[in-house]
Amino acid sequence: MPAATARKQAEAALRESEERYRTIFELSPSGIIVVSPDSGTILDCNDTAARNLGYSREELTRLRIADIDALESPADVLAHIARVRAAGHERFATRQRTMGGELREVVVEARPVTLNGRTAMLAVFEDVTERKRLEEQRQQFVSLVENSTDFIGMCDLEFKPFYLNAAGMRMVGLESLAQVRQTPVWEFLFPEDRRVAMEQFFPRVLREGLREMEIRFRHFATGAPIWMLWSVFTLQDSDGRPSGYATVSRDITERRRLDDALRNANRRKDEFLATLAHELRNPLAPIRNAVDILKLQGSADSNTQAACDILDRHSRQLVRLVDDLLDVNRIGRGKLQLRRERVELSTVLAEALEGASPRVLAAGQELSVSLPPEPVCLDADPVRLAQAFVNLLNNASKYTDRGGRIRVSAERNAAAGVAVTVADTGIGIAPEQLARIFDMFTQARASATDPQPGFGIGLALARGLVEMHGGRIEARSEGAGCGSAFVVYLPVVDDTLSAQPAPAGDAEDHTAGAARRLLVVDDEQLVAKSLAVLLRLLGHAVEVAHDGFEAIAAAERSNPDVILLDVGMPKLDGYAVCRRIREQPWGKAMRIVALTGWGMEEDRRQSAEAGFDGHLVKPVDASTLSKLLREPLMAKR
Repeated sequence: MPAATARKQAEAALRESEERYRTIFELSPSGIIVVSPDSGTILDCNDTAARNLGYSREELTRLRIADIDALESPADVLAHIARVRAAGHERFATRQRTMGGELREVVVEARPVTLNGRTAMLAVFEDVTERKRLEEQRQQFVSLVENSTDFIGMCDLEFKPFYLNAAGMRMVGLESLAQVRQTPVWEFLFPEDRRVAMEQFFPRVLREGLREMEIRFRHFATGAPIWMLWSVFTLQDSDGRPSGYATVSRDITERRRLDDALRNANRRKDEFLATLAHELRNPLAPIRNAVDILKLQGSADSNTQAACDILDRHSRQLVRLVDDLLDVNRIGRGKLQLRRERVELSTVLAEALEGASPRVLAAGQELSVSLPPEPVCLDADPVRLAQAFVNLLNNASKYTDRGGRIRVSAERNAAAGVAVTVADTGIGIAPEQLARIFDMFTQARASATDPQPGFGIGLALARGLVEMHGGRIEARSEGAGCGSAFVVYLPVVDDTLSAQPAPAGDAEDHTAGAARRLLVVDDEQLVAKSLAVLLRLLGHAVEVAHDGFEAIAAAERSNPDVILLDVGMPKLDGYAVCRRIREQPWGKAMRIVALTGWGMEEDRRQSAEAGFDGHLVKPVDASTLSKLLREPLMAKR
């Protein structure tokens, strides 16, 4: 072959080789930089390298490789190039600094090449910044999952687990992932819980993507229950279709134990309060009966009348304390129901003043009232709201010396509706006591050695009742010896819808109306005897029985119009007595009223279910009995 031809072929091959090189150079997804091995100057670069570093190609080719290397000095870079040139190839990791100063993680493939007869260093850069970030996140996630104290696991749609973290395995007593993979999800649950989980819970997870429930897992070694807050969500494949389930669940066994303990404690507290009220009401009943007997008989002797007034006032106070104790407990449990109606504030306050005035008058205190001239209408339970103000007035009287002043005032309030203030000139409230004055069993004291009578629940009850009416109450005092004021803010209703006047009360109306045949049943003989005397003074014919069997016989024999029947009796309790009487043809038309020391909601429900027509809580005063006995008798059932 002639030399010229050979030369031309060689030149053509070289051009072809250079074109292939240039094509690869330009189209490579990796950044490529050509560097002078002697000076470290960047001789050439592709668009990818320039773009990754934030330069144009012209800008980048005016720099040295040391200008973009974040780890090595210019001298170190030249020494590194010399080592690569001698070795012929090197792969290493480094950092590059972009034009904006950002550091990028790169893996470099470097080797010497000959271009246009000159030796150069070719460096191919792979930007692994994002990959490294994702790997670090994955490692953090794995570390978080493995170190978590929660139960974290995954299974497929057939409920075959393929992952459970270490905490989850410890929680249920499994030792390896191999054991986990051999245990279907339903075997983690107690047998009686599996149906609701597999037939209801998981289908909802599949429909909604995420659900949670409280359920019992079982410990595989001990069989002990583990209460879990089981949060389950669906896993999805690349097309967004469900591919399995995952859970991040928490052991709530201790929380459930504490909740159960708290519920039991509340139940025992309620039972204690109910028993306490019952035991206090039983001896109060004959005392109140005796007071009503004395008042009905009357006495011209001033000392006897004064003694009767003292018994009346203080026995009523004892009854009120018992009722307050139960009411504040009902409010705390959300069990107290209001019977709302449209009522004027003046009517509510008049009722409260009537209830509190005996104590105020007995203490020789001055009581003044100032109300707005226009009617103030409330949507309220007048009995319960009056009860709140009675407690505020009694509190004012309790902490005010004899001869002191108590002032009740009300004014319209643009923000709250109406503000009612009960102010006194009493011992005041120390700043440290003011913040907790409405807490249960808290009592203000003039000094550390100055105990006050009572349970310390009146203000707590007043606050609860006011808040149930949508209002609020606040206490004010300048300190010890400066008196105090309690301000009640209540919402009002449209004044144009004026309240209907309350019917005239018959609290002191003891007229008997038509005489009734009565049967009083109580195993406490003093209660039964005193009530029988009171009822006879009211003009009724009364027979007495002291146990359930005696009551049934007496009811059949005397055919009474009304039976006042105690519930808690030996041999046969009042519920059973009522049921047996109702089973008899002669007992269907009798009015049977429970008269008992038990007054909780459950007691009232049980008496209604047993067939009682009413439920009265001891002690019952003469006016209440008179009203009951004036009501028309029942028609035949």
